[in-house]
Amino acid sequence: MGGVLVRKHIYDTFVKSDDPVIDLFHGYTYSAHPLACAASLATLDLYRDEGLFERARALEPVWADAFHSLRSKPGVLDIRTVGLVGAIDFESRADGVGRRAYEGMERLFHDEGMMVRTAGDTFAVSPLRRRSRIRPDGRSGMTFNSSGIGQPAV
Repeated sequence: MGGVLVRKHIYDTFVKSDDPVIDLFHGYTYSAHPLACAASLATLDLYRDEGLFERARALEPVWADAFHSLRSKPGVLDIRTVGLVGAIDFESRADGVGRRAYEGMERLFHDEGMMVRTAGDTFAVSPLRRRSRIRPDGRSGMTFNSSGIGQPAV
């Protein structure tokens, strides 16, 4: 579910327009659609019942330590984390910009159950909710393989 909050003078600018387009167009995709509402309510129940926010908060330092442990590895230019998302900037390989990150995305998603988004030779990685291999016992669980792709240990 989404919503848009704006100051009155901004709202009035849209409402008083002669253009017949939808006001604040991106603010209410699927507004009041019964299925979207049911899915949103079920999602909120799941977050509460499974303690997903608390789990993420507990795993955040483990996740950050795992990513930052890769900082000194060959090919890594920069690493940053926020919450349960880690981004790694890699040096481009001689065979083309983006190839290293693309191969990492393929491996991490298909073999390790990680959600990965790439841009050039940078990728942002986050664990899938049920398939996370991050260990909540304080061990980072991150390794660095010979192709220069960080991945969680099994």
